Amino acid sequence: MKKPFLTLLFAGAFLVYVQAQNQAPVALPDSVDVMDQVPTLIDVMANDYDPDGDEIFISFVAPLLGEARVENEMIYYKCTGYSEDQIRYKIKDNGNPSLTSNHALVHVNVLTNPDVPVALPDTFELPELQTHNLNLLANDYDLIGDEIKIMEIFSPLNCIVQINPDSTSVTFTSKLGARSYFSYYIQETTTEERYRSQRVKVVITNTPNPDMPIITPDSAYTTGGFAIIIPVLENDMHPEGDPIEIRSYTQATNGSVHQVEDALLYTPQLSFSGVDDFKYSIRKTDDPGIYTRDATVTVYVSKNPDCPVGVPDVASGVTAMPILIDVLANDYDINGDALILKDVSAGSITADNKIIFQSSPLSLVKDSLLYRVREANNPESYSEWTKVNIQLSLNPDLPVAVEDYVTTRAGIPLTIKPLANDIKNAADTLILRFVGCDTRFGEAWLQHDSVFYVPAFQTNGIQEVKYFLTDGDYTYPTIAIGKIFVNVVNQKYYDSLVINNINAGVNANGSLFSKQFRLPGTGQAYINNFMQPHYRFPANASTNTLFLSSLWIGGLDD
Repeated sequence: MKKPFLTLLFAGAFLVYVQAQNQAPVALPDSVDVMDQVPTLIDVMANDYDPDGDEIFISFVAPLLGEARVENEMIYYKCTGYSEDQIRYKIKDNGNPSLTSNHALVHVNVLTNPDVPVALPDTFELPELQTHNLNLLANDYDLIGDEIKIMEIFSPLNCIVQINPDSTSVTFTSKLGARSYFSYYIQETTTEERYRSQRVKVVITNTPNPDMPIITPDSAYTTGGFAIIIPVLENDMHPEGDPIEIRSYTQATNGSVHQVEDALLYTPQLSFSGVDDFKYSIRKTDDPGIYTRDATVTVYVSKNPDCPVGVPDVASGVTAMPILIDVLANDYDINGDALILKDVSAGSITADNKIIFQSSPLSLVKDSLLYRVREANNPESYSEWTKVNIQLSLNPDLPVAVEDYVTTRAGIPLTIKPLANDIKNAADTLILRFVGCDTRFGEAWLQHDSVFYVPAFQTNGIQEVKYFLTDGDYTYPTIAIGKIFVNVVNQKYYDSLVINNINAGVNANGSLFSKQFRLPGTGQAYINNFMQPHYRFPANASTNTLFLSSLWIGGLDD
């Protein structure tokens, strides 16, 4: 324990007691051997200590795999089915204030227990959907001969498994599929310790069941809104002529499905036309556990002639300006029912059933939209999607991105200011927001009002760089797209020396073997980085040998 000591201050004529500061206890790593499934007390504090001599005790314990708790100032630990484990723990002192150590680790080496029963993996090959009694204990054992039983089934996949009343076998039924799986463990039943085996897997290969009915896909034809009874069982059968029945069915995307005795009733939506489908399965009537996979019923639905008809329209306006379009003027209903707009693919519907549409500022010359009309008194009766072609004239208020033309040599960085010749028109400010190019031949990026472009060393010819503009108010994400055409002059590597299977080169920009700009495609920071010499051994190698300083071999071509 910490002892207070006395200090006498004559000048102030008073006494001061000074208490030494408490220090945290120290927990040290441990290593221990334990027997599988045998409870063990681990004295982890045997090598731990408190710098101040305070009493210490375990304040936290957490095993990674096994079970642990604190008992009589030691860790009570038990592990089942693992070869090693880790226990994290902390200790705490009784100082003032009480302090806690850092985590310490106990490495646990779990020894094989010869008394533990052994369960071995099993494999079977069985007809699918059939129920079987599986004797899983046939190859399992206990070395001492203690009685063992199946205690629990885990993770059955594609099957149903139940432990039989005597716990020595299971009742297994596969579902449809190539394989089924489950796991289990066994346990001693008459010993005090009740040791148990590790968990093992059972794999069942499912073979075709000759008693399974044969199901065949179906097709039918109808008109939107008209129900049709589909006798799906007419082309299905059982190999031995046993009676069959519908087991299950799904709903169609554009209609409803109901069972009517041994048939399925399909009713398409009134205004639907096209191809719809649903699935069904069948089973033996006297043995419902024997059933088939799903088969598809395909239904071809023609348009109901009583539905409204939308007639394509043509409209005109100015790019990025509102356009009012009266599409109902030429649409009709064969029965003379009143029509209203149902929905539109772009724009919005006004209160008087017209379409307000505004194109993107990037739409030049033409644009289009789709719409549907419906009966005013029957929301379920509507037309097919109908197209409106829109002719657009140029908007004089929109900015114009004027094409730029520049020339550079391969591998040489280029700075372009594309806004210098762009026309703002009614836009107060133009802002560069994005730039792109074919990264196989170069790299491009933005910095303020400049576009930086570096063509790859091997590039030659015209390369296109696109830049995207917005205005100062960000009215649109992109208000104009511009193009920069870069004429890249080939920058040859000169093979100044090919001898003794060595190929050494120098770039024509005069950088010799060092301080050449790095090839594009290796990151945005390459402008300040350098690649090392063009020097290859052997001469036809696909990669360069690296140098830390410049190297001159042979002479240079012009």
